[in-house]
Amino acid sequence: KKCLHGIPYLYLLRYFRLTPLLAYALFAARIFKFAGHGAIWFHFQRSTIWATAEKYWWAVLLYVNDYVPYKDGYSAGAFEWTWYLANDFQFFLVTPPLILLYIYVSKRGTVGLILFMMACSAVLNFRVRTFLQQDSYMRP
Repeated sequence: KKCLHGIPYLYLLRYFRLTPLLAYALFAARIFKFAGHGAIWFHFQRSTIWATAEKYWWAVLLYVNDYVPYKDGYSAGAFEWTWYLANDFQFFLVTPPLILLYIYVSKRGTVGLILFMMACSAVLNFRVRTFLQQDSYMRP
């Protein structure tokens, strides 16, 4: 029972360990927009990176930027290179309950739950590929 109380604390520790540096990177990128000069700087300032960064900065800080916004088969949000942080944080949210299930509940039930989750993932992948006519991977 004691380990169940530590899970929200574990989530908060991870969030507050990762987020300040990411927030600083967002802030520095916002300041960087006004700090440049040169022959191609005008094109860099007018690019769509800044518009999406101003609109979807909250998705980066909540680690859902690999889902929001999802447009034309790929994420079109701010800081697209931070998809791994969002992905890693989402897996971190799912893993501790699965480990506790494996420890405190029957091992067969937990393995069955994991197999069920894998089957759901395969069905969703099939649905994305066939019904939505989109690739299930990020296009470069």
